[in-house]
Amino acid sequence: SIFLNVSFPPRALTNRNKHTPRAHADKMADTGLKSDKENKWEQVQIKAFTAWINGYLTKQGLKVENLLTDLKDGVKLNYFLEEATNKPLKKWTKRPAMRVHMLENVSIALDYVTKDLGVRLVGIGSEDLVDGHSKLTLGLLWSLFRRLRIETISEEGQSSEDGLLAWVRKMTEGYDNVRISNFKESFNDGMAFSALIHKFNPDLIDFDSLNPANREANLIAAFDIAEQRLGIPRLLDPEDLLNGNPDERSVILYSSLFFHAFVADEERRKQQGNEKVIVSKLSAVEQTLQEQRELNNELLEKNRLLEEQQALLHARLEQQKAELEAGLSAKEQHLKTLETNMQKLLDEISYWRDRCAKELEMRGLLEEKVNMLEDLLEQNLERSKRSEDERNRIRSELEELRSRGEHLNADLSMLEEERSKLLTDSEEKARRLQELDEKRSKLLEELAALRDRIKAEIERRKEKEAEVLRLRSELEQQRKRQIVHTKARVGLDVLRYNLEQHLEDLYRWRELNDSTFKDVAEDFDLGRVLSDISGKGFEDQLNYLDAKLQEENRSLSKILKLQEVNASLKDVVVKSGFLVMKGRKEWKKRWFVLSTNKLSYYEDENSETVSGSIVFDSSCEVLRQKAIKEDEANPASKKVWPLKISVGERKLFIRAATKKERHAWFLALTSRIAAVSYLASTEAAAVRPDTRVLAFFHSDKSPSLILNDKNLDSHAIGALVKGLPGRDELEQLSLENAGLTVENLEQLVTVIDKLASLKSINLSGNKLGPNAIPHITKLFTNPTLSVVSLANNNLDSAAVDALLSALKDKENLTTLDFSNNNLGDDGVAAFTRAIAGQKSNITSLQLSGNAISDNGATAVADLIKANTAITHVNLSNNKIGNAGASAIADALKANTHIQELDLSNNALKAQGLADLQSVFGANKELNIVLLSGNAALETDRDLISFNGLKLPQLTLSRY
Repeated sequence: SIFLNVSFPPRALTNRNKHTPRAHADKMADTGLKSDKENKWEQVQIKAFTAWINGYLTKQGLKVENLLTDLKDGVKLNYFLEEATNKPLKKWTKRPAMRVHMLENVSIALDYVTKDLGVRLVGIGSEDLVDGHSKLTLGLLWSLFRRLRIETISEEGQSSEDGLLAWVRKMTEGYDNVRISNFKESFNDGMAFSALIHKFNPDLIDFDSLNPANREANLIAAFDIAEQRLGIPRLLDPEDLLNGNPDERSVILYSSLFFHAFVADEERRKQQGNEKVIVSKLSAVEQTLQEQRELNNELLEKNRLLEEQQALLHARLEQQKAELEAGLSAKEQHLKTLETNMQKLLDEISYWRDRCAKELEMRGLLEEKVNMLEDLLEQNLERSKRSEDERNRIRSELEELRSRGEHLNADLSMLEEERSKLLTDSEEKARRLQELDEKRSKLLEELAALRDRIKAEIERRKEKEAEVLRLRSELEQQRKRQIVHTKARVGLDVLRYNLEQHLEDLYRWRELNDSTFKDVAEDFDLGRVLSDISGKGFEDQLNYLDAKLQEENRSLSKILKLQEVNASLKDVVVKSGFLVMKGRKEWKKRWFVLSTNKLSYYEDENSETVSGSIVFDSSCEVLRQKAIKEDEANPASKKVWPLKISVGERKLFIRAATKKERHAWFLALTSRIAAVSYLASTEAAAVRPDTRVLAFFHSDKSPSLILNDKNLDSHAIGALVKGLPGRDELEQLSLENAGLTVENLEQLVTVIDKLASLKSINLSGNKLGPNAIPHITKLFTNPTLSVVSLANNNLDSAAVDALLSALKDKENLTTLDFSNNNLGDDGVAAFTRAIAGQKSNITSLQLSGNAISDNGATAVADLIKANTAITHVNLSNNKIGNAGASAIADALKANTHIQELDLSNNALKAQGLADLQSVFGANKELNIVLLSGNAALETDRDLISFNGLKLPQLTLSRY
């Protein structure tokens, strides 16, 4: 709390027990017993506070003419408090017409000062200000000035007046004849004020020409320049300092105005720097626009050429199609004619075959009849000798029959000749038919090939049309982008992105804080922002968005500061308990209380008097020391668990009764020190703190810390190094795509390897190369680590060789992800040899994207045979062919524990597929083999296509 310094004269203090402050002050006013020094101090205050208050009231169109009378009704006082603290007071009367209204207004102001600003008022009420009591009014304003303007000054770990003195000493360091030791004696010759002006702007004063002996001239020149060129009102006169006994409060007040002038100038310089950055970005945008214009012209020319080629190709295709259709029609007609002639020939052959069969049957009958007649003749020769006529008749009949037989033989010979001729003609016709069939087959094949060519030309034509459409679409998009770029949307988008990032952090911290801080800044309305900039020029839009960005940035910093200040003012206790601390001669039991930014200790838990405290800053360190015996002379005494707290050269030694209690204090202390140091370093560097890091430090226990996809700067790394050692409960640490450098990793491994419960660490996507290996190997000294991901880095075979010794006999390690690095066959072979030659429980091999060929796959196969703990193997996106697939297939038959194999996007062909397919019969545990993306397999119609359809994925699965 802050106590109101009413500054009573010495004589008034001697009678304080007999009279109230107000009565005594009235008596003093009546008698006119004011010392010259007090009168001068009042005049300084009136001049300074009038300028200070008017600096805020100009925003409301108001001005204080007479400080003691213009504040009596409370209106200008309340407006001033609202503007200075950026927070509205509760409802008060804007136009008070009666004394009761004035008293109510002033009472509201005093209530706000005591409760919200933490200023403790003694012996002052609303009547004092309404009655125009000068001393009490100025005392109130002096306390407000100290609270809002002086106590905010912090330099070299000091604040308030000490911080202001340290700042002046720092600013004037190196100036001749300037020695800053106190406010009473160090400013009397004007050299200190002149040095501050020269530090602010060397062109304003020739410091080297000043003579310390010319004290009055130095003071007059410094006061004039400060008032005319720096806007600092002339609160002091040279004689105030020349007498050697100045009023220190006046010097403090006047010096604080220099500090705030420096701060305002620094903010102005930062704004100018931001404007230069915006100008450079606009130049880059203009250059990008020019490049886009050139690219658009190239695309237009390419589009014109493509349209001409498309038209020419279309005409050629139409001509070829017409010619092919005409040839196809003629060949089809010729084929029909050949089919008709062939049918006629077949009918004629059938007729002659039937006729030959009938002639052969008749010849057989005639030969049988001749034989019968000859037998009958021989039998009846002897019987028919009686009649010669009968005999002649029979001979004549026999001759006739013989003649007929000869005729029949002749006819038969003729038939045989005709039959032979017919057979010869049939063979000729059959041969001709076979030739016709062959020609027909060739014609059909040519026809099919011609149709395929037509289909292929149509497909190519469709692809060309699709390409033309894509290029037209891209050209249209480029035209749209050109329009957008001409309006400089790139610059606006960058500002909006940064603004939204600030808002994301701001709202996240608003949710973490209570409702007290929700009025610090208005809720961001994007619709209103877009409406505000819609009618503005580009420069005005940039200025408007930059102002919004700065406003939200200040809101975020203000919320974080208010969180710490609020916790400090409320004395929020993070942790408390008894600890034993080392005194000058002996160890003493004390009640320790850890609050937001300091550690205090008391005589006991009921004591309200602080015996001592440590305020945290970036130099604070906490170390756990080895357990010792409570009484080193007595071996039977119990163990105690010490901590050493260092703040610069100061050290505090404390002991906890148990190891668990010591760890709880160590965790709380390191978390608070890390959070305080992180906020201080980011504020000093004018960068936005990572709210994920702060949220982690504010949590009591967190088994996982995920800081992916956002670069961690040196401030966040330093905070993690301070805050991680106490996090023994942390099991998962993920720093994927966090922009880690080798230097960052070197800092982190000093604490990561000591985390007692850490099981998984993810360092993927940080582009770490071989020079990071010495630090990565230190991670494996942590005995609890089981999962390590080093995917998407730049590790090569040499890096693997350096890692091998660190991997020896790491039985807890189950997963080591080397995906998407540069290991190659040599690196994979070295890795598999190291794992195969020791006891290993690695269950998952992640080696995708490492340019592995058949040699590397053979090395992996040897590891699979030797290590039965492996269940999953990922070799996708490599160069493995049939030989490598065959080696892996043999290994899978030997090791029946493998459940899943991924060989997607390699160079496998049909034989490799067949070898892998045969594994399912020997390995009953194998469930799935992924083979998508193997180009040779995807072009094999017999394997993965049918009826013109293609399978997008190729997987061998048991189910």
